[in-house]
Amino acid sequence: MASAMLYPLAGIVPPEVRRELASRTEKAKREQDSRHSLYGNQLPRARLNSRNFFLRFTRSSESSGSDQRRELWKERYLAPPNFISPADHLPPGHELQWPIWKSLNRLRVQVGRCRDNLARWGFFDPSQVQCQCGVPSQDMRHLLSCLACTTTCTFNDLYEANERAVQVAKYWSDKI
Repeated sequence: MASAMLYPLAGIVPPEVRRELASRTEKAKREQDSRHSLYGNQLPRARLNSRNFFLRFTRSSESSGSDQRRELWKERYLAPPNFISPADHLPPGHELQWPIWKSLNRLRVQVGRCRDNLARWGFFDPSQVQCQCGVPSQDMRHLLSCLACTTTCTFNDLYEANERAVQVAKYWSDKI
């Protein structure tokens, strides 16, 4: 799940979407551009059953590249429904200082150096996962409402990178 969240946070279209679009563009050129070397040619017969010529299974491109790229990315998007929507630009908060930006993104994807994760990864004694605020378990969700931090926030705050989320990320920036 966290890997699906990585691409919207980085503002980069996933490789499988880029490959699909390149295949569609190549097929459209082959079918529509008389200057293309394969224009009007029949597809070669498959010599081996294990080999599949990509033009047999690819649809032709109908719309412009950026619109089609965005539509295909949203269609294949696997992250939570309320997460940052796929776009070719960085999400809100990218102008923050690096430690705060990093902490904000770790809180967004729920992967960071909280005590539960450190214990799971073998860097921390599992019997000592108690948070400094007294809660028996310190997981990434707890960090949003931990009493040790003066501010609390929600996931929507994190996705919008509003002042509450920035304050929470700033507090945890040197800890997670």
